[in-house]
Amino acid sequence: LQTKPEPETKPEPVYFDFDKSTLRPDAQQTLDKNIALLLANPGARLRLTGHADARGTTDYNEHKIAQKRIDTVKKYLLAHGIKASRIVSAEAKGESEPAVDCAKKECTEEEHQLNRRVEFKLVR
Repeated sequence: LQTKPEPETKPEPVYFDFDKSTLRPDAQQTLDKNIALLLANPGARLRLTGHADARGTTDYNEHKIAQKRIDTVKKYLLAHGIKASRIVSAEAKGESEPAVDCAKKECTEEEHQLNRRVEFKLVR
């Protein structure tokens, strides 16, 4: 007997506009997909990591905007049925772990966009 491959179970990151922590419509759609994934996997818990692009001070990027983005995502998750106990950690990394390293090259706005995100990691 052949078994079907496991469905994709990796939540997607949520992206933000420059210097913003408000959810865009595409971010809400991504969050809704991530919520459906969490509801379908009730034993999974979640780690959230907030990021910023390299513009702005390190202190602002790590302690303010990245944290505000995490707070926005957490609030949305809680308002849509995800229990707080399922979020095992939430860490603001600021600009320290870029998806695209703009310190080594001139980045386009699209590349900066990839750095302004909250990532989700499922843990069992």
